[in-house]
This record gives sequence, structure tokens and C-alpha cells, in this order.
Amino acid sequence: MEKVENSMIFFFIVLPIAVILLIYFYKKNSAKEERLTDYELSKSEKIGKQGEDLIIQECINVIPDQRILRNLYVPTENGNLTELDVVLINRYGIFVIESKNYHSWIFGKAGQRIWTLKYPCGKTERLFNPIWQNRYHVKSLQELLGLPLCFFYSLIVFGDKTEIKTEIKPQKKNLMIVFSI
Repeated sequence: MEKVENSMIFFFIVLPIAVILLIYFYKKNSAKEERLTDYELSKSEKIGKQGEDLIIQECINVIPDQRILRNLYVPTENGNLTELDVVLINRYGIFVIESKNYHSWIFGKAGQRIWTLKYPCGKTERLFNPIWQNRYHVKSLQELLGLPLCFFYSLIVFGDKTEIKTEIKPQKKNLMIVFSI
């Protein structure tokens, strides 16, 4: 009975307030994105945007009764802003989605701070662990909204041209890793 009562409180009270706050921050900070046309984006930014587009389209097609916000800027504990790629809100919770649409191999483990990208041309780059990155995004959003962590879910989505070369085992129950968009 308590679970049903908590679910109703979330659905009728907490969720509408969270949606209003998120829409406010989304509109306040989305002016930057509106100024950039696809022509002005770099090749890697275009690929990243395509990954986010695919995630959003899949969410719209599969998940009923949701609200989706893209490139949401939220304040962090040190006063900076952090960008959340996609935030999906529905009656089950708030899903913070980090898109990694790389055309490369990725080497890294869940417990490592820095991962390595290796492109087909042989070029390598360092990448901050996306699991840790999205954990920080969730924490920042949770603190902004003042909601318990149990309402949040962290999803890391890798593009279909990304090949993970080491095993990644999620260590938290509110974390999901998806390997194709």
C-alpha cells in the first residue's frame, strides 16, 4: 500500500513540479543551441546530435506519456553548469540519458576515471568515464529539484558504430547501459 501511495505522490505532486522546473531551465538555457545551425557544428558535434536525435525518436516511439528535454543545463554544486544530453520524465521517474555516439573503439572499465577512444584511422583520445559523468549529471539534477535519488535513473547509450573493448558491469541498480541506437 505504501508503494502505491508513494507512486501517487510522485505522479500527482512531485512530477508536475519537476517538469515545470526542468522546462524553466531548459528554456532559459536553450538559446545557445538555437543560434547554432547544423552548418556551424563540427563533424563530431553533428554525430553527437544525430545520436541524441535517435534516442529522442526511439523514446517518442516506445514510451507513452513522457516529456523529453534535450541539452538541459543545470547548475552544479560549485556554481558551474553541466549539460545533460536528454532527460525523459514519465510516471516511472526521471531518466537522465548520456549519449555517446562515437565511431570508435572504447577501452575502459566502470571503475576507471579515464577511458580511451581509438578511431579507425589510429587516432586516440581520452574520455572521462561516461558512467561517472552521468552520475554527476543525476546528482546535479537531483540537488536542483530536491528529490530523493530513487526517482532518478542513469542511462548511458552508445551508438551502433561504437565498440566497447572491455567488459562494463554497472555497479548501481539505477544505471543502465545500452549499446545501440
